[in-house]
Amino acid sequence: MTQARLLVYGLVLAVSPLRAEPLVVTPDAQRLAGIRVEAVKRQPVAFDFEVPAQIIDPLPLIEASHRFKTKTLELAAQEQIAAILQQRLARLEKIGHDLRRDPLEQARQDLFAAKARAEALTLELAQLKSKLAAEWGATLLAWVQTGSDNLSRLARGDAYLVRLTFPRDDLPKTAVLEHQGALLPLEYLSPAPKTDPWFAGTPHYYYLASSSPGLALGLRLTAKVQDRIEAILVPSQAVVWEQGQAWVFVKTAHSRFERRALQAWREAEENLWVTRGLEPGEQVVAQGAQLLLAEERKAQVPDEDADD
Repeated sequence: MTQARLLVYGLVLAVSPLRAEPLVVTPDAQRLAGIRVEAVKRQPVAFDFEVPAQIIDPLPLIEASHRFKTKTLELAAQEQIAAILQQRLARLEKIGHDLRRDPLEQARQDLFAAKARAEALTLELAQLKSKLAAEWGATLLAWVQTGSDNLSRLARGDAYLVRLTFPRDDLPKTAVLEHQGALLPLEYLSPAPKTDPWFAGTPHYYYLASSSPGLALGLRLTAKVQDRIEAILVPSQAVVWEQGQAWVFVKTAHSRFERRALQAWREAEENLWVTRGLEPGEQVVAQGAQLLLAEERKAQVPDEDADD
């Protein structure tokens, strides 16, 4: 039975197979061996871990913001022109019987051209918004649309845009950036559409709302994160190891025990906090697990007398 495990940012993931054949132990044998079981429960726990971070160049975002602002002003001006031309056409149509055909037709053409230009600008803005959302995410798009002061701070170098890469999607929202012995608090923004080519994982944008000497654009750093999760505490004495895989024995019936692989866990103070592989209320062998493993191995050894 070959086992393997993956270590991803402190989270250990098991690779199947995940269960062994059930082991039958009579109640008398359990009592003599001192086997004791405990019902496990899920509880909150906090873990500190590190993730890669990078200072992102905001210039493309700033330039896109300027284009968006320019197009927005052009659209507002064009819509105002169209409104004026609409009023002019209405007046001309009202007194149309006193006018020659040429001025009335010219007014209609002018209004048509103004509306066409406004529609073209509306389409350009929609395309620019889609591009911004695809490249920078919803939060930074909202900054562009509202003209947030945060963009000006990024442009001046008074603040920084930082991308953190996490091992999974359910990330914590608080983090600090480690730089020159200082811990700089980061504010969560949104998922980052662009991944880091150096690291696999889920990228997210954070905002560093302070200037700090030595933070060059593109600089790669380490961010410290505190992750709060719900997990099941398994004491170290309940864990047995088989070919590099962590297992526990679960009592499934009066005389039956099942060796269960812990599918995902984190280690803390020699104990395991299990996030996959156990369910609250299950009866885990807290004392005597090593004896059960030895008994299981003994049962797997062929009986030489059976061949006689």
